[in-house]
Amino acid sequence: MTHSKFFAISCAFGLLLSAASQAHEIKTKTLIVMHPWVHAAQAGALSTDGFVVIKNIGKEPERLLGASVDGALGTGLMQLIPGGPGGLCRLAAGIEIAPGATIELKPGRSGFMFGKLAKTLRQDLYVNGVLTFEKAGAIKVEFFIEAADAPSSSHQAVADCAAAATQ
Repeated sequence: MTHSKFFAISCAFGLLLSAASQAHEIKTKTLIVMHPWVHAAQAGALSTDGFVVIKNIGKEPERLLGASVDGALGTGLMQLIPGGPGGLCRLAAGIEIAPGATIELKPGRSGFMFGKLAKTLRQDLYVNGVLTFEKAGAIKVEFFIEAADAPSSSHQAVADCAAAATQ
């Protein structure tokens, strides 16, 4: 095998391993949680936000009630008010996920607001968290930490592929 072929194969293998780790998902009996992520933030920051894609593979409706991350003292589930002035958001009591449906919490539409950060969330690492559902209860997840100014997940293409593969 030539050096260039070996290098190409090594790069391809490395990319596959990287993609697998970045498109992380958690599967339960009734839900698939895909690529939860948060924006990086310094300890003492007032807040950061978090996002995720969730598919209900069960036969009953489910309701996302909230989330938490290590080091945040407060949390809220926020939704954009359609037609509201200047992208006005409101606190949501929960988001229903119909059987077979997929919801996407993403910047500019809906997401989690994690407040009063007691620790720094450093880019390209993970922070432990929990998603809370009405029926499924608490599901432990790891939120990937994206750049503080990321308009979307830098691994979104990988997450999109993972989501398409589960449909």
